[in-house]
Amino acid sequence: MSAGPAMVELRLLERVWPRRGDLLSSISVELSRALTSGHCAKDVADALVEQLMTLLPAVGVSVTTGTAGTPAMLATSDATVAGLETLQAGLAEGPGPQARRCGHTVVAVLGDGVTFPRFAPAAADAGIRSVVAVPLAVEGVALGVLTLYLDDQHRLPARFVPTLELVAELGAGHLRTALDRQDAVTQIALLRHRALHDPLTGLANRPLFEELLATAVARDRRSQRSTAVLFVDLDDFTAVNDLFGHTFGDRVLQAVAERLSAVLRPGDTLARLGEDEFVILCESLNAPAQAGLVAERAAAALDEPLHVQNRWIRVSGSVGVAETLSGTAPTSLLRAVDPPMHQAEAVGGRHQVSDGRTVLAADHLTRLEIDLRSARRRGELELLYQPIVRVPDRTMVGVEALLRWQHPTFGLVMPDVLVPVAERSDQIGRLGEWVLDEACRTAAGWQRRYGCADTPWLSVNVSAVQVACPTFSGTVARVIGETCVDPARLHLEITESVLLADDAAARENLQRTKALGVRLSLDDFGTGYASLAYLQRYPFDVLKVDRRFLRGVCGARRPDRAIVSSVIELAHTLDMTVISEGVETDEQFDQLAELGSDLAQGYLLSQPVPADTIERWLDSCGPGERVALPSRLAQ
Repeated sequence: MSAGPAMVELRLLERVWPRRGDLLSSISVELSRALTSGHCAKDVADALVEQLMTLLPAVGVSVTTGTAGTPAMLATSDATVAGLETLQAGLAEGPGPQARRCGHTVVAVLGDGVTFPRFAPAAADAGIRSVVAVPLAVEGVALGVLTLYLDDQHRLPARFVPTLELVAELGAGHLRTALDRQDAVTQIALLRHRALHDPLTGLANRPLFEELLATAVARDRRSQRSTAVLFVDLDDFTAVNDLFGHTFGDRVLQAVAERLSAVLRPGDTLARLGEDEFVILCESLNAPAQAGLVAERAAAALDEPLHVQNRWIRVSGSVGVAETLSGTAPTSLLRAVDPPMHQAEAVGGRHQVSDGRTVLAADHLTRLEIDLRSARRRGELELLYQPIVRVPDRTMVGVEALLRWQHPTFGLVMPDVLVPVAERSDQIGRLGEWVLDEACRTAAGWQRRYGCADTPWLSVNVSAVQVACPTFSGTVARVIGETCVDPARLHLEITESVLLADDAAARENLQRTKALGVRLSLDDFGTGYASLAYLQRYPFDVLKVDRRFLRGVCGARRPDRAIVSSVIELAHTLDMTVISEGVETDEQFDQLAELGSDLAQGYLLSQPVPADTIERWLDSCGPGERVALPSRLAQ
């Protein structure tokens, strides 16, 4: 029995257009393989395009994603098809855009002059005579469009459209799975980034920095190179927030991050550890000087004013540098930058490098806190005295008592390390009381031996914690009574942090202390931002100009000279005596004399010396004479 016409047509069709089951089976296997091996939507789309080009008589195939307004090519069979997809997107015309808009299959036979008149000529030039666009959707949610491009010889039979729609459904399911995986991977990466980066500046945060530090130390140990950590602390940044608001402060921190990023070497890492604390990781160093150069650039970068929200602001910073030694743990290295950073603050914002002893001391801060409790009993604490001279004749009129701790293991522990240790361990109150008592007993002995008129007055530093204590003025009164020191010749130095806190209890404490006859000095003036607003609220007699302003009074930094001049003039208007501290050169001294500074203090005149050295100088003077300090005093 011969086959009828319908059977012959079906057999011819199957030779060109495969059976539904065979087509779906082949495509399903390849899409699953692509999903397993590639994990991304692009791999799935590429596999779908390749299978359709292999199994169907199509001239070209494309898979696009996105909505009608924002289509995106995911995979195309060749550049010609990619060009036709781009043209349709630009014209917002063609089978693909229409399928997106209407949400169902579009079969377009081109060349009649009516169907897609702007798109059809370009398609005809590429040999395309018909196009079939099938939406890709999962549970009614559109993902994109699958498009077949056909020539004159192979037009899509109407009976094959349902099969192609099943292929589109199968492809959409695999694409949805791949896209979901991509979203999950992206979300995980985003969450990891957020967990390891500072949200304000985008810099690495502490966990990421510690991870990178550990890796760098291990790698450099194997390669016989060194790693350095640079800790950058912005000076009195809290005052920026207090004066201008936190939004402005955030913009300043972002500007600082950009400024510091610009000084890094390739491969260095900048991180933000706290509100105003930045840290730089320098790895694979061939010489210690390399870290010092980065520190110099960082300090110089912070010296330049920042332009933030139409306002110029100067935010200075101190830089501490710590380098690895043999056997140094990464956590020790990170802690080791704290002492040199405080030393940098003490010398006016310059950077300081820690040595091996400092690294070891930083690794045993807990031990320092414990040892400090018995340091006085073991005789490890010592007071030195730095002269304060009258500018016109360089004669000594006062001394500042400075605490030193000679630790049996770590050697000399400077106040910049000692004071934070005392504050963290709640020992600052007892330590400060001992310093006041010891210094007053020494000064009282000088006054009895040489007479009050011929002995220098005494200046003692007190911390903000002491001033805030309700018993502070009572403690001062007791020490004066027990030591018999002349209260008129006792100066108590308080830092600007007391003013910035503007604590009513502290202000009342200072008023009661002032009533004892004691003179009050405002130390480190110029490092805060709100000082001028509070000067008249506190009963200060002396104003000490911070050392970092003195660095520019002689050179090209004319703004620093103008600041010092204005501060001196302001203090004199308020009947305050001015002490310029940190004087290191004759040129600085001469400029301060020209600007009208009353008193000066610094290494140019004398380093801190023991009490018996002061006594030797006093012994060399006759009645009514004062010690005259040469520009370079041999100690």
